Amino acid sequence: RVGRESPLGLGVGRLQGQCSPNLDVGSWFSFPAAGRCADEQPIGANGCTWRNARRVRSIEADCIMKDRGLETTCKSEVGHAPLAKSATIFANALWYRQPADGGCPERGEIPSLLV
Repeated sequence: RVGRESPLGLGVGRLQGQCSPNLDVGSWFSFPAAGRCADEQPIGANGCTWRNARRVRSIEADCIMKDRGLETTCKSEVGHAPLAKSATIFANALWYRQPADGGCPERGEIPSLLV
């Protein structure tokens, strides 16, 4: 099954956000390997719960953590959900390719392993 919880168990949702929309803090999702559907298998068949995992883009960890300042910003926001500044840094680093836009350049081809 696909799992859901509120980040760090924060927010107003019951059961750490497992059954709540988590509009105040957002949601973290988990996709266990055992629930992965085969390529043509419909979700729900034979107990599969997710599919189509694919790498869209790869960037260097140092770019997002150090160059864009996620490491420092994230530490300052711990315990202060919804971590809006950190989320913006993270999104911009992945969405944009140019540093002037807050982005990180493509890392290039890397071996990908989907479990």
